[in-house]
Amino acid sequence: INGTIPTEIGLIKSLAALFLSENSINGTLPTEIGKIESLQFLFLDNNFLNSTIPTEVGLLSNLNHFRIFSNNIYGTIPTEIGLLQNLEQVLNLSSMFLTGMVPTEMGMLRKINALDLSSNSLTSVLPTHLVNMSSLEYLNVSNNKFVSFPLEEEWNNILETCDMSHNQIEQEIPKELFGLSSLTALLISNNSLKGTMPDSLGSL
Repeated sequence: INGTIPTEIGLIKSLAALFLSENSINGTLPTEIGKIESLQFLFLDNNFLNSTIPTEVGLLSNLNHFRIFSNNIYGTIPTEIGLLQNLEQVLNLSSMFLTGMVPTEMGMLRKINALDLSSNSLTSVLPTHLVNMSSLEYLNVSNNKFVSFPLEEEWNNILETCDMSHNQIEQEIPKELFGLSSLTALLISNNSLKGTMPDSLGSL
């Protein structure tokens, strides 16, 4: 399937699922998508969408699953994404052209167990509010422009995999990182880390 998503999509008020993955859809993600309050599944990944993520996405209060990775989506992650508090399992915003900082509101997504923001141009620091994602087991922020570790002790016994490779991290490795007893995979290669490995490494 090719072409664009018509603005008239917002007229289908009873639509519960929209699966458009792995096509050749281009153009913008219309703001009218926010009018479909009944939508629970929105799969748009692996297309050629060329727009920002509209703030109206935050109106989809019943959305359980949202896939939009591998598109030509650009701009910042809207703060309204924190309103999608019924999202479950995975939030994947990888392999796009997202810029700016990760909004603190993302920490409100407490049902997400996997967050993938890899392969974008996200910058600065990850908000400590992410620790509020109390179900998070998998975090991938590789291939961005982050400059510091986002990890907090509150993720102990929860976070299992953390990939922060290929960023611009220049700080020393914090000792708290190695207090995460649930951590089974830590990827921090291709950064500019300073200092020595903490003695607490052996407790992992």
